[in-house]
Order: sequence, then C-alpha cells, then structure tokens
Amino acid sequence: MNVGTARISVPGVHPSAETLEHLLSEHGNRVYQLAYCLTRSGADAEDILQEVFFKLHRNWVHVCACQNLPAWITRVVTNCAIDLLRSRKTRAESADPESLARLAGSADSPSRGLEERELEQKVRSALDTLPPHEMAALVLFGHQGIKSKEVGRILGVSEGTVRRYVFQARQKLKELLTPYLGGDHP
Repeated sequence: MNVGTARISVPGVHPSAETLEHLLSEHGNRVYQLAYCLTRSGADAEDILQEVFFKLHRNWVHVCACQNLPAWITRVVTNCAIDLLRSRKTRAESADPESLARLAGSADSPSRGLEERELEQKVRSALDTLPPHEMAALVLFGHQGIKSKEVGRILGVSEGTVRRYVFQARQKLKELLTPYLGGDHP
C-alpha cells in the first residue's frame, strides 16, 4: 500500500496522506499479525491490511467519531478475515482432498523433519475445519489476548457466545489432534 502518493480530494472527509502514513506505521504491524493469525497466509494478510486502510480512508468521518480506534481496526480486520475464510470454505466444499491440502498451506522446509511437517499439516487441516466465527474467537481471545467482552463487541455477539465459540473450537481441535500429539503418529 503506497499511502505516500494518495491524493486527498475533500479536506476533512478523508485523512491526509501524512495521517494515513502515521496510522499505518502505528497500526500496520498489528493489523498484519492479526490477519496472518486468522488466515495463516501472508498474501491474505497483506490483502486484509490494504482493505483495512482502504476502509479507514473511505469511512474517515465515522472513524474520527470512534472512541476506540484499535478496537475499530480489530473489528474490520476480523470481519475481513471471516469473509475471506467463509468464501474459502465455500470454494473448498467441492474440492478434492489434494486441493484441501494445498488450501491448508504447505510446510515444505528441508530443515524440518518429516514428522514435524506432518504434524504442522494436521494442525493446519484441523484449523481449516473450524467455522470462521470460532476461528476468529479463538485467535482473538486465545492468541491475541483480547478479553471476551471486547471479542464479543468485535464479532457482534455476547460474551457468553464468545466463550462458547472458544470452547467449541478448542474441543474440536483437541478431538482432531489428540491422536497426533500422544506420540502415536500414523
């Protein structure tokens, strides 16, 4: 995203290039990291980063009235990632197993052992089975450390629903991964 060359046509309705540059330097890394955690893809995280700052620019009047910009940004990142994951899941439903494995990503690194790559693939595949709302709740609450009340605001659900999503996601992952974590690798 090259905000340095952005042209601002209506003062006050859109942020200046300098303002966008400042916001990108202040929030860009966190946006990318959260998007990457949610999608597990650098390319997707980069797309979401651009989308977030496009929405920030487009909705500047509402952003200026926002009491908590980091929460607004987190909500936009999460919604973009959920939309992406939903569209990915819809396309994957009719895909063959090889396509699903490619969708989950590849861990081809010669420095890692075969068992480690296989386990990483199992974890990625297990994560891909989670519904987007459970994945988002798990990442925001479990990985990013955001309180369940705030995650609820971000996802537009109650705090209890967030806890249920996290519990369900953990149970599903435990069920899918237990055979591979106990030393009995297939």
